[in-house]
Amino acid sequence: MEMNALVLVVSLYSDGRNEISYRFGGDIYTGRQTNEAAAKLTIDKYGADRNICISSPQVLNDKKRDLGGKTTYEYFKAAIGEYARGNGKRVPDFICIPVNDEGGAEKPAPKLFDELIAALGNCDIYFDTTGGGRDTSTILQLLMKYLEIFGRNFAHAWYSDLNKKVIIDVTEDLGSVLDLLDAVGMFRTTGSSKALVSLKAKSINDTDLCEAIDKMENFSSSIRLNCVGGLEKIITDMNACFNKIIDSDRMGGSSAEYILRALMPRLKESFFPDGKADIIGIVRWCLKNDLLQQAMTIITERLPAYHLAHDLIDFHGDEKYLLKDKRQHEDKYYYLYFSVLMKNLGTEKERFRTLRNDFYKKYRDHKTYL
Repeated sequence: MEMNALVLVVSLYSDGRNEISYRFGGDIYTGRQTNEAAAKLTIDKYGADRNICISSPQVLNDKKRDLGGKTTYEYFKAAIGEYARGNGKRVPDFICIPVNDEGGAEKPAPKLFDELIAALGNCDIYFDTTGGGRDTSTILQLLMKYLEIFGRNFAHAWYSDLNKKVIIDVTEDLGSVLDLLDAVGMFRTTGSSKALVSLKAKSINDTDLCEAIDKMENFSSSIRLNCVGGLEKIITDMNACFNKIIDSDRMGGSSAEYILRALMPRLKESFFPDGKADIIGIVRWCLKNDLLQQAMTIITERLPAYHLAHDLIDFHGDEKYLLKDKRQHEDKYYYLYFSVLMKNLGTEKERFRTLRNDFYKKYRDHKTYL
């Protein structure tokens, strides 16, 4: 038999609050306590066999004058039971998950998380995201991600908007935001754009954001395949897209689009800490994220062109032709480049030496990569 469970963080009731009516489509659900309307909606539309209530000590112990001396938890349990019976629905079982242990200390997040997983069993899962503070509501987000990893996507998630007096289905937005955070993290640390490209197809319509993801995909292909011939243009284009979004005052769009815009300055900083598209900055990014083969390829293939383009090396006589046609004179090319580099670079020499030392430290720590 299929069972449904509603997971929520119970909000503490404030004396003096009147009953509020929330609209969902053509239906109205009322409640004095924050979670009440969404819990009624779940019972009405889908049925709720379990209400799993993450509860603070105040929710469990503080007696409220307006609630006839009941605690918030006692009131919530009674109100939902009365609604279910009055509408011919099954009264859900209430499972209380206190955020504090019996000694009064706050439970570690892993312990709270384990209790939630145990309480869920094999139920289909619904979330009310309205209640609780930032710390406890984060547990819901972690739970959502855990369920997704193990193939248990939640059915629906609700948010009761007090200002607009409506209950919003935030299922798609929450899923997109969680996917986005994973996708940005993956690109920032590995250069893989696969998750971002997938998210773009589902949730990103903004033209500037789509263009940025396309440029990130170009960068990803170059880095992952070690095809760095046109890397300078690729990172210049990607940085330009980052800047365009950062400098824009555009608002609106989906939650995923809003979050991606908000994350763009941090994403830019990861690749271009000096604010400009720079080959040496990309080498440092590779080293930081243990992409040693990619770092070595860029150092070998692109640093000579970088130094020539910026007039950082002075080559004498006809030997300069070697740097323009290295394929036919590869051994002499590298000998010339690196010997002149180490003799004549001045401040750039010190910068390169630091880069070289960073690389060899990574090499010693991760020899098996090579």
